[in-house]
Amino acid sequence: MDPQFLFAYEELSHFMARSDFIPPFEMYNELLGSHNGRKKLASRLGPDVLDPIAEFLNLALVYEKSHSPSLEGFLHWVVAGGVEIKRDLEQSDQQGVRVMTVHGAKGLEAPIVFLPDTLQVPKTGSSLLWYQNASGQDEALVWLPRQGLLEKITKRENEQDKRRREQEYRRLLYVAMTRAEDRLYVCGWETKRKAPEQCWYNMIKRGLLDIGKECFDHYLEEMQETENSTVLRLTTPQIGSAGKILRPPKPEYDDLPYWVFSKPAYEVPSPVAITPSKPDVEEATVISPLQSYDEGYFSRGKIIHTLLQTLPDIEVERRQKTIRKVLSRNVYGLSSKEQKDTAAEILSVLNDPVFAPIFGPGSRAEVPLIGTVAGKTISAQIDRLLITENKVLIVDFKTNRLPPKSPDKVVDAYIYQMAAYYSALKNIFSDKEIKCALLWTAVPYLMELEANQLLQYEPKDTVVA
Repeated sequence: MDPQFLFAYEELSHFMARSDFIPPFEMYNELLGSHNGRKKLASRLGPDVLDPIAEFLNLALVYEKSHSPSLEGFLHWVVAGGVEIKRDLEQSDQQGVRVMTVHGAKGLEAPIVFLPDTLQVPKTGSSLLWYQNASGQDEALVWLPRQGLLEKITKRENEQDKRRREQEYRRLLYVAMTRAEDRLYVCGWETKRKAPEQCWYNMIKRGLLDIGKECFDHYLEEMQETENSTVLRLTTPQIGSAGKILRPPKPEYDDLPYWVFSKPAYEVPSPVAITPSKPDVEEATVISPLQSYDEGYFSRGKIIHTLLQTLPDIEVERRQKTIRKVLSRNVYGLSSKEQKDTAAEILSVLNDPVFAPIFGPGSRAEVPLIGTVAGKTISAQIDRLLITENKVLIVDFKTNRLPPKSPDKVVDAYIYQMAAYYSALKNIFSDKEIKCALLWTAVPYLMELEANQLLQYEPKDTVVA
């Protein structure tokens, strides 16, 4: 078998086998990503194809939010919806050729513009039109079956409708002819019927007969498609001088206040805002759900994260029963041993002797934090926070990342983040002990960070040059 046919067969067989078991977005994301579909489309159709590809994937996500994620249903939904994607043509490749309607070209310009179809005129009006009153508002629907049945009023309305269409036709001609920056080529293709006298081509030709110059065209001669190989050309050589630039006279004012001539006072710069969860230093590598050796960690981390978010709101006596009920769901596909081990690990975190209170009554989730540390404004959101009489406990969740072996191996990005929390809360609660920890949900593992380690990464004073 031809290698190309074999490749196509294997690709189609692969996705046909998966299409009934995975959502449309996941399938197309795999096709465009790991199977190089996006790269192949861009190499064949150019970089402009990336916009509709991104929009297509976005439609897949929108569809899955409100429909059962089936491939057949999604494709039917896309076709029935008739989605149109409009691009900012001002940002497109200036070396390319844009094929556009006159309406679509409004507001745009190009160095060279061709009008390829100028021998057609608008079709006659509909047999139905609106009768307009003196103020120009639609008042009644008029039926015009044929000319012989028209009386005085319907004749007048028919003529006005025809006049409005002709005016719009001429306005579009103005738009079309003013899109060119340097050159405008007016062309047309003929049919068996004679071109109407009022078509764009004839209107432009009548205007050029007195001011244009008849020139021989070698291209037409080579094509041998016309009996007359001459064209009408109107040129405007750019040989004139720009002339002297006239500057407006300097205005003179009397009795102006003193501050008009004074320099503005120096303004103290606003504090530099920082977001601890988005530091400038490099973050730890995220676990990929597409790699087989990480699938267990990835799915376990999501389950554990969800339970640790919801269990603190459930009574302590009901937590163990709730964990077993959730982990036994078929959707997770966990064996009896995996359910038992995962439940034990979650309870070990919830019952940690130091941080157990942060998952108990009085603790809060997703707590906003705004403060100023060393001249910098900090804006953040703490995953879990508990404030007691003597302590402030902070826990930040790290999902889908593998924990290091010890706190000193934690990447700088996370230490920087927790140090910012530590400094801000230390300024607010100077009389309390501040304790911070990272909760790695993929294991799970609650790792306490020492104060000495956090102090090394505290935000420094802002220096204004």
